[in-house]
Amino acid sequence: MLSLATAEPLLDIEHCGDYEVQGVMNECFYQAFQKADKALNIQWKITLSKIREWDSKWAAMLLQSQRAWISYRDAQCNLAAFETEGGTMQATSDYSCREDLTKQRTQWLRDYVEDR
Repeated sequence: MLSLATAEPLLDIEHCGDYEVQGVMNECFYQAFQKADKALNIQWKITLSKIREWDSKWAAMLLQSQRAWISYRDAQCNLAAFETEGGTMQATSDYSCREDLTKQRTQWLRDYVEDR
């Protein structure tokens, strides 16, 4: 059985929906989310560092925004997963939502400093 604590992706995380076994699909979407979250954390450090160079008040507002975004992402994905609560697809719904929103936020953080 695959573990949700897998350190390195072992599955083709670009094609999670192609797996036919739900448990494997769940693990794949988990790994895809973990990869997206790592990329977000890297971009977060870059963006925050640049904003701190410009203005400490601006950096504080960015931090507040990031904390609010995390709360939003978690609540939104809990809602998305609720549709399949108790079913084998609940984890897939949750992790795929988190991956999508995390990738969007990473791009936003990248664009936020590159556009200035």
